[in-house]
This record gives sequence, structure tokens and C-alpha cells, in this order.
Amino acid sequence: MKLGEQEGTYFTTQDPTEFNHKVLGSKHLAYLLPVKSEEQIRELLGVKRKEHHSATHVCYAWRLKTGLYRSSDDGEPSGTAGKPILNQILHFDLFDVLIVVVRYFGGTKLGTGGLMDAYKQAARGAIESVNIVELPRLQQFSIAFGYEEMPRVMSLVKQYEGIKISMDQNEKVHLIIEVKTNLASILMEELAKNGNVETELL
Repeated sequence: MKLGEQEGTYFTTQDPTEFNHKVLGSKHLAYLLPVKSEEQIRELLGVKRKEHHSATHVCYAWRLKTGLYRSSDDGEPSGTAGKPILNQILHFDLFDVLIVVVRYFGGTKLGTGGLMDAYKQAARGAIESVNIVELPRLQQFSIAFGYEEMPRVMSLVKQYEGIKISMDQNEKVHLIIEVKTNLASILMEELAKNGNVETELL
């Protein structure tokens, strides 16, 4: 079990960066970008494809803290581009990152092994040039309660460092908060004690 998994944290970066790797005339421009969703990833890939519309290949890999990940060889021989990029993300145990490696062919074929190494080194260079941070994993859940429970609920939320996302007040108060994943179940149990409070994971 990795440290991040044990402590309810994950490793990522909040700073975009780029790294230029050259081999036998070919340029491999690696972009490491912090991301939060598949929609954002699609938008960023579209931007990079437009920026490098004359590039030979625009290969990439990404991984979100939800557990989803993808990679693409973008026309390179199968397994020679996307996989080496993804393997570097996995090696450094990063989440919520997208690495795009843009290749401009330099006239000399690199061969399967050469391609794999070039994409690996480009991705690795981008990762090693950026600041990696360890952040807490967060869980959102909703709370519904009567007005009489407001002081107790808000006191507990504050105690567990909950972040208020939204609140609306009708017959009951409906609150959505975000709290560290490893504390979510404990807080939900505390909220359910000695009062009419309903909680639900989101």
C-alpha cells in the first residue's frame, strides 16, 4: 500500500509545465497539465491539437483520482507512445494530470524501442521539472436537518474541517459539504447521533 493510499491523500501537481526532448532530429514536446475532469481533458487536448496542427503525432495519457485513466498512441505503433507516457504517471503515482507529448518527425526513424524510450523520457522530464504536492482526498455528502439542529451540525462540520459547498433552507436545511475522505464516515456517524439528521454520500 502506497503512502497516499494509507493516509487518504494523493500526489498531483497544480502547475502546468513543458519539457522538450530531442532525439535523432525528432522533437518530443511534453506538456504536463493539472486536470479535474474528462471534459477538461477533452478541451485541453483540442487546444494542443490546434496549437500543433502540423505535428506528426499528438500522443497523451491521463489519470484522475476517481481511478479513470486513458492513453493514446495517435497513430504511432501500438504501445510505443501512450503506454510509456502512462507508465510514467503510474511510476510517480500521480493523479489529476494529463501529459501530452507532441512529436515532430526529424527524418530518422527511431524504431519501436526508440519511440518508447523517447516518449518515456519526454514524459519523465516533464514530471521531474514540476513541483509535486500531496493533497487530501475529499468526499462530498449531503446533510438534511431541522433548524433546531443547526448549531450542532455546523459545530461538527467545523470540527472536521468540512468545506461548505452549498446550502438551501426550506422546511429543512439542506447542506452539501466536502471533507477528507478518511473522516467522512466518522463525521456522518457523529451527525446521526442524538438528532434528526440525514446524510448521503454524493
